[in-house]
Amino acid sequence: MRRILLAFAAAGALLCACVKEKPSGGDTDTPKEEDYIRLDRHELSIVEGETETLRVENHVKGGESLIFNWKSSDTKVAGVSGNGVVDARTVGVAEIYVSARNGDFADTCKVTVTPKPVPATSLSLSSSGFALKVGKESNLTFKVEPANTTDLVSWTSSDESVATVDSKGLIKAVSPGEAVIDVVVGDLKESCTVTVLEPGIKILIVDPLVKVYSGSRLQLGEETIRVAGGEAATAQLLIDADGSALTNIDIAVSSSIGITPKVYWEKEILCTEHWYSFAYGKPSDELVADDNLYPDPLIPVSEGTWNVDAGRNPIAWIEYTIPRGFRPGEYTVSATVTASKNGENVSLSKDFTIKVYNVTLPEEQSLMICNWDLGTYNAMNGGNPCDRAREYELRKILVEFMNDYGQNVWHLSYMIPLNMSWPYLKMNPDGTKDYVFNYSVLDEEIQFFLDNCPDFRAFHAPDFMAANPADGGNLKCAVYSFDEENFGDWIQHPDGSWEYKPNGQGWPTGGGRYLSDPATVKYLQSYFKGLVAYFKTKKLPDGRTWFDLYRQQLAEELNDGWVESWNQYARTIKQAAPDIKLLDPVSSNKYDRDMLDEPVTCLGMFERIQPKETGQWMYTGVIPEGEYANRMIRMPLIKTRILHWINYKYGHIGYLHWGLKYWQDGQTGESIDPFTQDAIQGDAWIVYAGYEKVYPSVRLCAMRDGIKDFDLLKLVEEKSASKAEAFVQEVVQDYAKYNTDVEHFRNLRRRMLEYLEK
Repeated sequence: MRRILLAFAAAGALLCACVKEKPSGGDTDTPKEEDYIRLDRHELSIVEGETETLRVENHVKGGESLIFNWKSSDTKVAGVSGNGVVDARTVGVAEIYVSARNGDFADTCKVTVTPKPVPATSLSLSSSGFALKVGKESNLTFKVEPANTTDLVSWTSSDESVATVDSKGLIKAVSPGEAVIDVVVGDLKESCTVTVLEPGIKILIVDPLVKVYSGSRLQLGEETIRVAGGEAATAQLLIDADGSALTNIDIAVSSSIGITPKVYWEKEILCTEHWYSFAYGKPSDELVADDNLYPDPLIPVSEGTWNVDAGRNPIAWIEYTIPRGFRPGEYTVSATVTASKNGENVSLSKDFTIKVYNVTLPEEQSLMICNWDLGTYNAMNGGNPCDRAREYELRKILVEFMNDYGQNVWHLSYMIPLNMSWPYLKMNPDGTKDYVFNYSVLDEEIQFFLDNCPDFRAFHAPDFMAANPADGGNLKCAVYSFDEENFGDWIQHPDGSWEYKPNGQGWPTGGGRYLSDPATVKYLQSYFKGLVAYFKTKKLPDGRTWFDLYRQQLAEELNDGWVESWNQYARTIKQAAPDIKLLDPVSSNKYDRDMLDEPVTCLGMFERIQPKETGQWMYTGVIPEGEYANRMIRMPLIKTRILHWINYKYGHIGYLHWGLKYWQDGQTGESIDPFTQDAIQGDAWIVYAGYEKVYPSVRLCAMRDGIKDFDLLKLVEEKSASKAEAFVQEVVQDYAKYNTDVEHFRNLRRRMLEYLEK
C-alpha cells in the first residue's frame, strides 16, 4: 500500500486544509478521489470554556472501517477527545489532527480559542455635564466594571456642529449650543451634556459642590436651589471675565424671599501636594490646579471691592439661611455684578430660584460634632500673644460663629489635671492623707460654653497619658508628686479667683508615673471620683447635670502597642467612678469594650477595627486619603459633605477632627497667617483668622450641609427605614466607595425632599 507523508505547516502558515496522500512518484501513485478521510471543517472559532465536535467523512475505498486517532498541537489551548470533541481551554491557536491506518490518511483543523465574553455591568462618566468655550477641548473619561470587559466602546455626539468627540473621548467645542455626548459599552450607555459658551463676559451658575480652579472643568449648576426649612440655600456665581482683568468688582443681591443673605467672595490660597496626600494611596479624583491655587476661604463682600487679574474669574458665594418652618414656595433671587473692564464700566445680572419644600429639620441636631480647639488665638489678635482674658474674648467670637456650622461639642483647653486643679494633701484625724482638688477652677470654661453655645451637647476633656516606645507599651500618667511632709492650700480672693499657697516646699513638681505606682492609683481614683461627684452637683435647666455633658479621653490614639495598659488605666478609674464616660480615639481592636463608652475610629480603619454597636464616633485627620472621604483642600467638596452620609449609614453618633484652627507652625509653634501658609491640604484648620473675626471656608459649608443631610435622612427614616437606607446606598456603598457625581447627588436630594413632602 502506498505510504502517505504528513507535512506540518510552519506557525505563520497555519492554514486549515485537508492533508491528502502525497504521491511517491509517477502518475500511477496519485490517489483516487475516493481514497481519503476529511474533516467536516478546517477552521473553527470557539469561545473559551465551550466545546465543539469535529466529524470525519470517511471516503476510503472499499468502505473499510477505520479507527481515528485525535491529537492537539497545544493542549493548553484546546484539547480533543477520542470522539472529536474539542474543548476550548485558554485563548490561543491550536491544530487538531485526526489520522487513520497509522497515518496513511489524515486531516487537520485550525482551532482559534477566543476570550469568553465579559459583559460590562456598570458604567460611569467622569462628568455628567460641563461647559466649554468655543475652540477649547476637554477629555471625558469613563469607568467600567468589570475592568476586563470584552464589550466594545463607542463615542457619539448628538450635534457635531456644536461639539465633536473622538474615539478616545476627546471633546472639541465648535460653536455655541448644547450637545449630548454618549459613550456606549456593550448594552450600557452614559451621557454627558456639553454646553458650548459664547464669547464675552457673563455670569454662570456653578454648583457650590464644584471647585473652580485653573485647569478645572467648568460644571454648571442648576438654576433652582432646593432646600428644607433649617437648611442653607447656597448659590455659587462665577463671573466669566473672558480673560480680562476686572477691578472694583461689587455685587448686589435682591430677592422675594425676605431674608438677608450672606454674600462672599471666594479667595484662592496656595496648596501644594504633600506626601500626606498619599496616605492610603493617591486619590484618583485629586484636584490638581495648574498653579496650585484653590478657592477655600470666604470673604464678605462688605469688606471692600474685589479685583482679579487677567485670566482669573471672580466667584461669588451667596447663602440664605432658611428658618425652620419657613413658608414653602419658590423665590426668585437676582444678583447684579458691576466692575471695571479695561477702563469701561460693565454691569451683569443673573437670576436663580430658591425652592423651599414643606419639610422642616428638627430643632436639635442629631450628630455630635467636635473640631478640637487647639492652638493659640494670636492670629485673631493681629499676630500678638493673648492673655487668658483676651483669649476668652476671641474664643467667644469663634464659638458663636461655629454655632451656625453644627459644632456642639467642645474640647476643653484648661481641664488638665496637672495644671488646673492643683491638689493638696489633707491630713485626716487617723493620720492618713488624702488628695483634695479644687474643681471650681473648671467652672469658668464649662460655663463659658453653656453661655455661648446654644446646642452645647458635650465637653471633651483632654488626655493626660503618654506612651514612649521605650516604655514597653506602658502608658505614663501625668500626675504630680508631693513632699508629704508639706501641704498646700487654696485661698479664694474677694474677686472670686483662687490662688494655691504651698506650705514650705510642698509645691507640686511635674512628672510621669506608671500605674504600677500606688500613688498613681490613689491620685487617679481620688481625682475622678471627686470630679464626677462635683459635676453631679452642677444642675442644668432641663434637670440634667454637667456630668451628663462630660466625656473623658485618657490617651492619644489607642493602638495595639499600649492597649493593654490603657485597659488597666480605664478599669482603675472606673472602679472609683463607674459611670464616667470615656471617649478615646482608637486604632486597635483589643480595647475593653465595657470600659470605652464612645470609641472614635478613623474612617480608614473601620475595615479592620470592628465598630462598637452603640456610641461609635468617626474621625478624620491627615488620614485617610486615597479614595476615602475627608475635608482636604485638593479633594472634591462632595467628599467632605458625604462624611456625614457615611456617619448615617453606619449608625455613628459623632464626628471628630483635631484641627479647627491650629494657626501655628507645626514645628516651631509660632503663630502663622492661614491665608498665606501652604498648609498640609488644610488639615490643620477649616476656618480662617481675621482681626477679631473668623472667616468660613467652602469646606466648612460642605461640612455643615452634610450635617443637615444627616437630619434629613433621619426624617426619611421616620417614614421608612428601608427608603432611607436605599437613598444613602445611592451615595455611599461602603467606607471607601461612593457616587460623587454632583448632578446625581442633587437629583437624589430632590427626590428625598419630594418624598418627605408627600
